[in-house]
Amino acid sequence: MVSVIIPTYNRAATLARAMESVLRQSYDDLELIVVDDGSTDGTKELVSSFSDARVRYVYQENAGACRARNRGVEEARGELIAFQDSDDEWLEDKLEKQVAFLEEQGADMVYCALDSFFETGEREGVLPAKFPPVKQSREETVRQMLFSGTVVTQTVLVRAACVREVLFDAEMPRYQEWEWSVRFAYRHDCAFLPEVLVRRYIQKDSISRVGRNLPIAITRIFYKNFDVIRSDRALWKLWTREVANYRFQYGMKAGRECRYAFFATGNPKFLLKWALCLFGLEKKVGRHAD
Repeated sequence: MVSVIIPTYNRAATLARAMESVLRQSYDDLELIVVDDGSTDGTKELVSSFSDARVRYVYQENAGACRARNRGVEEARGELIAFQDSDDEWLEDKLEKQVAFLEEQGADMVYCALDSFFETGEREGVLPAKFPPVKQSREETVRQMLFSGTVVTQTVLVRAACVREVLFDAEMPRYQEWEWSVRFAYRHDCAFLPEVLVRRYIQKDSISRVGRNLPIAITRIFYKNFDVIRSDRALWKLWTREVANYRFQYGMKAGRECRYAFFATGNPKFLLKWALCLFGLEKKVGRHAD
């Protein structure tokens, strides 16, 4: 059985679409766990309106999407776990294809591509834009994932025993699936199913729109994977540049990161930023400083 987890917070307007896309899957040996993270918009009543016996409703005080996913993992009865977002939609054969692919590849986690749309209806495009290899060593997978955040939560199917060993980091304000997927890949085998099986709809109040979440999140990923990034010249150059630029741009302390970036890239702009940081001028100079 597959346990499908939908964390939700005040998304009653789109939750029905997400739930319906799960319940109409061609692979029907599933349970759907809706973890309501303190909604105040009639979410409970909406979930109760579904008469399907496979639906379960779990309520928790507002604690964030990561804790809601972790709560769903705790409640799950299936040997496999999938995650859906309350804004999005699965194609009808998503689970059927992923379950077969998981066994075919002998993997612990599989993920697929998605087609992304803005709330206006404008199409963002297929993600990832460049498909990664179907299967790699754990070391190669970690490296590939650090180069680009190719895993999106609602594209994942994972063995329950494995995800219970590697839960979501509740302190991540953004890029939760990126951080989780890299940490997961250190310990377990991952495979990419090169098909679009999910439609994502980006809402205007999406957490990904919150600016300062970006430098906080990439800084956490950078230091969590510091040794691996530092040992790879291309990763080191990429990550030091990105972390230094975003921290400085948002007026956060960035002296150490600008120093790393200068020695990694040789770019004199990081030497200048490093000097400005020595005088504590990030907040005055950063374009988006609070």
